[in-house]
Amino acid sequence: MKMNDKVISSRAEELLRFRIFIPAAFSFVCLLILTVVLFFEQVRSGEHHRQQVSRQSVRQIRIPAQRGMIYTRDLKQLTENYSSFELLFYPGEMRKRKRRESIRYMLNKADEISEAIGINHNLTVEKINRHINMRPGLPLPVLQHLSEKTAARAMEAVRGIPGAELEPMGTRGYPEKRLACHLVGYTRPADPQKAPDRTNFFYYLPDDVGVAGVEKLCDGINMENNLPVLRGIPGYSLIQVDHQGYARKNIIERIEPVNGNHVILTIDSVLQKTAEKLLEGKRGALVAVDASNGDILAAASAPGYDVGLFMPKISNKDYAALRDAPDRPLINRALQGVYPPGSILKPLIMLAYLENGIDPAKEVECNGYSQIYNARIRCASYRRGGHGMMNMHDALKYSCNAYMIELSQTIGLSPMQKVINEAGLCSKTGIGLPESAGFFPDSKLKRTRNGTKWNKYDTALLSIGQGLIGITPLQAALYCASLANGGIVWKPNLVSKMVDASGNDLWFRTPRINSRLNVKPESLQKIANGMFDVVNSGDGSGRSAAVKNLQLRGKTGSAEFGQKGNLKIYAWFIAHAKVKDKNIALAVVIEEGDSGGRTCAPLAAEFFKAAQAR
Repeated sequence: MKMNDKVISSRAEELLRFRIFIPAAFSFVCLLILTVVLFFEQVRSGEHHRQQVSRQSVRQIRIPAQRGMIYTRDLKQLTENYSSFELLFYPGEMRKRKRRESIRYMLNKADEISEAIGINHNLTVEKINRHINMRPGLPLPVLQHLSEKTAARAMEAVRGIPGAELEPMGTRGYPEKRLACHLVGYTRPADPQKAPDRTNFFYYLPDDVGVAGVEKLCDGINMENNLPVLRGIPGYSLIQVDHQGYARKNIIERIEPVNGNHVILTIDSVLQKTAEKLLEGKRGALVAVDASNGDILAAASAPGYDVGLFMPKISNKDYAALRDAPDRPLINRALQGVYPPGSILKPLIMLAYLENGIDPAKEVECNGYSQIYNARIRCASYRRGGHGMMNMHDALKYSCNAYMIELSQTIGLSPMQKVINEAGLCSKTGIGLPESAGFFPDSKLKRTRNGTKWNKYDTALLSIGQGLIGITPLQAALYCASLANGGIVWKPNLVSKMVDASGNDLWFRTPRINSRLNVKPESLQKIANGMFDVVNSGDGSGRSAAVKNLQLRGKTGSAEFGQKGNLKIYAWFIAHAKVKDKNIALAVVIEEGDSGGRTCAPLAAEFFKAAQAR
């Protein structure tokens, strides 16, 4: 019995030890797991948690860069960044016991300040409540773009109101107002919701971005050297906030923005002002280029508008007035206006004649009109019975339609299309701003517009710059330049270079050729001789453009438009001359003019006189 008792007792002890071991082992395993988890959370994931805590107490605020300036080639400043002021409320310093009381308090103070300075705010209960919900750590904008005078009155009004402050803000301005308005363009604040870096910032202060003109063309990164142009690189600051999201207002870190670089245009401010003054009260355009490299010296469109209307934001009323105005001031006629060229096309068509075997001495009789099928196309000499016998030189000098039409029937359409294409007409120039291509004279266009085939009548009209052809004033100026420089049609340059804040050159434009007139030098010389007599002989059609001590060569043009019985005239004049160190080519068009000789040639004379005086 004693032996059995010992066995039973031993087994009971083993069972007891086993029962104790199991919970102990389980507890040990649990403790081990807990230790591993805590190690992982504190050591391996500690940095992640610290970042999470940091994100809850630190906010990143975007700081926009200052925009670069735009200057003319003679360093006339066309843009500016001037300081204005904004009234801000800091919700954290204007809190009351209840949110409702806080909102009512801020609204009442906004009313008081607005009444004191005479400017209405647009705060509402909903706007304040939304701001507190979404951005409690950031100031609430109450009034923006206050002038220094208004800001001085506001400073008195906010005195004694905790949490109400006036802060400076940058505003884009245009000191010359209307000068080169279509070229310079304007800006507006970027839409933060569409910004690619929006998610990087708790509060997003947007850049001003270019909307039109050079402001848009040079807004971002220069693709040739990967440098910022007008719009710089933003900076940022970090602020601490409390557990409710309200700012403590101590900046932990501030990275300053990199301001934009400056753009120097090819435009000459004096010539641009001259061109715009010559167009006052008219609808039309004047473009002048340097025939040696394609630099645009002036590009005026009339009527224009005050760019300042768009800053800081144009009112709906003002924009509607510009958009709906019958004179269409928002359209840049120099680049976007499409007109039949009329007789300014004749020098180019004559080059086609010369290159296709027409003897310049060959004479054609002009009795005042040309008969094509059942239609008569009149010459300017119609009322006096015609010009009589005309060779090429005289036909250019007197702008004889009959001569052009008869020889067009000899060579046909294709040679004329060739020179029109080589001259860069009826196609975009690549200037970088919005421009029209015009429309090229061919059978496809005729079928599209009229549903009929091209015929001899269409060819006759084309030879005098009428019918199915449309060009822009910029194209006309570049074509005229090609007559002056041996046949080179340049890609136009509007931007000369980019410089940094210290004036160091960062980028230069490189002149580029768009096309060439594939004609003989002697053909160009014959045309140059005829264009000289257009201006400088006593009875040439462009004699009103003559300028003392200037070897000016030009061509008048008058293209009809409108309904039969109420036809109106697009008056044209193109010219080129060596003026000091520049070979200047010009094109001017006036809508509803009298004639190229009477309406446009005198304007060209005044422009070249201004160029002589530079």
